Amino acid sequence: MGTQSAIDVLDAIEDEDAVVDKIFIAPPVVSLESNEDTGEEDCRGTFNNLSGRQLSAPAVVVLADGRVIGDDDDGDTEEEEEPQQASTSKKRSQKDALDYNWTNSKTRLTIFPDARPLAVPTILPHLVRETIKYAAVTDSNLQLTIGELKRVVGILLLSGYHQLPSRRHYWNTDEDLHCALVAGAMSRNRFEEIIRYIHCADNAHLNSSDRMTKLRPMMDILNARFGEAYPMDCNLDLDEAMIEYFGRHGCKQAIRNKPVRFGFKAWCLNSGTNGFLLHFDIYQGASVDASEVERKFGKGGGTLLRLLDNLPDAVRALPLRIYIDNYFTGLPLVAELRRRGYAYQKAMKRKPRGAVSVVYDTAYKIALTRWKDNAVVTIASTLAAEHPLQKVSRWSRQEKKKVAVDHPFVVQLYNRSMGGTDRADQSIGLYRINMRRKKWWWPIFTWMLDAAVFSAWVLHRLGAAPAG
Repeated sequence: MGTQSAIDVLDAIEDEDAVVDKIFIAPPVVSLESNEDTGEEDCRGTFNNLSGRQLSAPAVVVLADGRVIGDDDDGDTEEEEEPQQASTSKKRSQKDALDYNWTNSKTRLTIFPDARPLAVPTILPHLVRETIKYAAVTDSNLQLTIGELKRVVGILLLSGYHQLPSRRHYWNTDEDLHCALVAGAMSRNRFEEIIRYIHCADNAHLNSSDRMTKLRPMMDILNARFGEAYPMDCNLDLDEAMIEYFGRHGCKQAIRNKPVRFGFKAWCLNSGTNGFLLHFDIYQGASVDASEVERKFGKGGGTLLRLLDNLPDAVRALPLRIYIDNYFTGLPLVAELRRRGYAYQKAMKRKPRGAVSVVYDTAYKIALTRWKDNAVVTIASTLAAEHPLQKVSRWSRQEKKKVAVDHPFVVQLYNRSMGGTDRADQSIGLYRINMRRKKWWWPIFTWMLDAAVFSAWVLHRLGAAPAG
């Protein structure tokens, strides 16, 4: 679409007996390139006394009867107009020879534009297939669709923030208990039937050496999905998350000073920046046959290396920075992470008090930094040491006021990126699914649903919606 100059448009409307509704005159074409501000000469002239440059500028007139003058839609091609445009405007440079497709759509760009569609299977079709298979083995003619399973999962998630004494109360007709959203989505008997038979694995093909074999297929699918949807953060921290369980099971743990003291312990590899769950596994106890890696680096070190080995190639190719706490002790693990190309940071507590001091290992480039705070903290790292030192405010008992003390850079990095797992565990605990069953694997199953929702929420906050 082209336009005529203002003087041509004025001539055209003078020859016609028409009422002018609107006149659009574009800014004059700049004939001289300059970095200086425009002067008063660029805005001179009134409607009845336009300057020469304004008269030669593109213009369009809209008449009262709807006709448009100056909209050159007479079949001229863009190739015919290019020589005229080249004479009045600057030619496009070689660096800007791209064809843009601008839009005012509010669709957000993904964090990683080159991401491919997720190739791993989705969890809902797998659960539908295994649930129907398990129901058939138990002589039940259960038929289940993905839509019904979505409603079941939705009811489970709703119980995390709309809690009632028992799941049957959601269909109670009393005014103080009735939940119209749940009752309108599915009947109570249908919901009870589905969660009675819901299953994650085929009982005919269970691995007797794996205590999590009933959940392993779902765990593998979720880990693969998390890996492909990971927002490519280089900071990772490994820590445990407790899944509440009060029954009897060989993998049950009891840990003091935890919000959840009794239950299953899940090793979680999270983003240190936003808490996105990248990979997880359930701790099965020391009685499980130890691999060669665990015998060499210990249970904690072997777990870390195993989780790193299971990451997608795209994630392992990143310059990862691994942050772990004092459970994962041992300098051989630090040396192994250095050999694999990962930057590593581990905190270890020591009783002696002292100032900031650093020792270096030249063979594996490991720095041991000891810092005097309220307690003495020793950090092993292949990433940083004490410099650059900054100041941090601490209370002084002697001076009865806050004073500034040196703060090593390696401690700053550790404090900044170590809380990813705790952040995810806190968010999951706020809206944990509140419907219980007597199956031992049910708490882990609902925790995985909560973890998936949390990771999806993190992607939503980052502006990247997971594909599929």
